[in-house]
Amino acid sequence: MGDLNTFVKKIVRELLKTDYPAMDKMHSMIARVTSVQQQGEAGHYHCYTVRVLEDNTELPNLISEQVYQKGDVVVIQFVSGIYPYIVGRWYG
Repeated sequence: MGDLNTFVKKIVRELLKTDYPAMDKMHSMIARVTSVQQQGEAGHYHCYTVRVLEDNTELPNLISEQVYQKGDVVVIQFVSGIYPYIVGRWYG
């Protein structure tokens, strides 16, 4: 069982590095909102797809209560190094 566990962890890490290279970084990143969808009751939550400007990686399904428009530039931070979170708009 230990070999299978190690194998699965290795495969997941490799997939993350190749498909989502931005997730390997711990610093804040600048991204552009490319898609917006309302979710939840009465649209309380919004689901965003963003494209990281640094390496052109697309990150889908970021949930936020904040309202952003398609084309807005936002700051992304990875919570615990795993889950991308929109910190706020980028005004720089």
